[in-house]
Parts: sequence; structure tokens; C-alpha cells
Amino acid sequence: HPSLWAGLTKSDSVSPIISRITLRSTDIFDFETNPYLKKFPYTWINLLHIQTKEDILRQEFLVHVGEEADDFLIQETERNLRALPFVRAARIGRFPQPDGTVVLVAFVSDSWTTEPQINIQGINKLDDIELGFKEKNLFGYGKSLEFAYNTDSDTDFSQRTYRFTDPRVFGSRWRFKGTLIDHNTGNQQEVEVGRPFFSADSRWSVRSSFKHVVETIDEIDADNRKISEFEQDKGIGEVFGGIKVGGGRKVVNRVGLRYKKENQTFRPTAGTPDARDIPQGQEFQSIFVDIDSSRTNYIKTTRVEKMT
Repeated sequence: HPSLWAGLTKSDSVSPIISRITLRSTDIFDFETNPYLKKFPYTWINLLHIQTKEDILRQEFLVHVGEEADDFLIQETERNLRALPFVRAARIGRFPQPDGTVVLVAFVSDSWTTEPQINIQGINKLDDIELGFKEKNLFGYGKSLEFAYNTDSDTDFSQRTYRFTDPRVFGSRWRFKGTLIDHNTGNQQEVEVGRPFFSADSRWSVRSSFKHVVETIDEIDADNRKISEFEQDKGIGEVFGGIKVGGGRKVVNRVGLRYKKENQTFRPTAGTPDARDIPQGQEFQSIFVDIDSSRTNYIKTTRVEKMT
């Protein structure tokens, strides 16, 4: 019967409903799966590492209990999890249930996220010193904190850099990044707030950033001699807004509008001769149209760790 056949075809095409989502997250080394690793130094590495909080991983899920098990969104969830800088591997298994629903089990493994940096070099003396520290998963909450210090005794230059990134402000899709750079010839502050395209189904994205730079500029003559100096004060602001065009998933088209404004002013310093002119202030404004088209093609591979 045509109507009966149509009804069967429609019901067969409907994805099962998700009845439960289980998250199995492991530390850097999983002693339950690999008990032979439960020894030094692997136990010490796990002890020094703070494992990612479960809520931080669950907020990346694009599917939820009570919804259809959309294969595309499940694959995107896997991709989003693997893209996190503190996740080494992620996969989601589907387990059909007797009542026709499906249970999703996410297997997520942490990665080492603390990156110290020490670089000392020189000839007959210590000329360059670089010290740094970066934590890509602060206390297991997915935020990033970075500090760097470098100095060059030959040029009498020293710089300190501080950077903080929160990819999910208060658990939302908004992200924040702040940078502070301080050196002996000036300083720089930068702030960026935005909501990115986090999925092929994301309909819109916005971003706003501002950078303020104050720096002392040396004026050099043809013989490479310093003849003057002045202070440059530069402010750069940018605003972006974009939308998805159409409803495609395999091919995603997006268009955006970006506005950028830059102001530069110059001031004399104690090293500026009285008779020396300083550059005039400048202002630049630009408008950009961003067009992006990307193709999504998920390929399932197994035992990737065995591939070379």
C-alpha cells in the first residue's frame, strides 16, 4: 500500500532519540585500560596534572538527551573536542538500546598542558635570557594563562608578556583574550571579545578587538646614527559580524563585514631636539567583505596511533 510504504520509509529515516550521554574522561595515562603503565614516571605525571573538569568537556556537546542522534552533530562534537588544546584524543560511541533509543558514550583523553620555557645563550657572557610559562588548561577549567620574559643585554632590551584566554566565558559561546606587553621602550594592551562559528549550523558570529601601543621610536640618519626620538601612540580597533548563507552542512558558505580603524599620534620625548619636527598624526579607516566557503568531510579512521 503506497501510504503504508511511505510511512515505513519515513520512520526508518528518523534517527533514534538519545536517552543518555555518558562521559568517560581519563588523565594523560589511563591506568584502567593500560595497567602496565601504573609506575614511575607515569604516575607522577598524572599526579602533577590537573584533569579537565567534566562540565568543561560536556559544554562542547552539540547534541543533548531527548534529541535525535544527529550523526553530523555527533561528528562535529568529536571534532570540537579534539580541537581543544588540552584534549589528546576524543571519540563518541553509539550504543542502541532495547527501547529504540541510543546511548552515547564519549571517550576523552587529556593531554599535558603545562609548558615551561627556559632559553639562555651568549658568547663569553649571558646575552639573551628567555623565561616563560604557559598553562593551557588552568586548574582544569579550559582557560589559558601565559607569561614570558626576555632580555637582550647587547641592546639593553627587556620585555614582559602576560596573556589570558577564556574560550567559554561563564560557559557561554563567547570568548575573551587579553594581552599585556611591557618593555623598556613602551607597552601594549590588547583585548578581544567574540562569538565564533562553533558549528556548521551556527547562524552568526561577531568579534570586536582593540589594541593600544605606546612605543618610543628612534630616528636614524644615513650613517645609522640616532639623531632624534619621539613617542608613537597607536590605537587599532576592529569590529566583525558574519552570517551563514543557506542551510548547507557539507558545504558551508559564510559572509561577513569587517570595519577597522587606526589612529596614530606622535609626541616629543626628552630625547627629541627642540628644533626637530615630529610626524603628524594619522587616521586610517577600512571596510572589508569576508567571503568564506568550506567543505566538511568527516573520515572515520581506526588505530591512528599505529599509522606512520
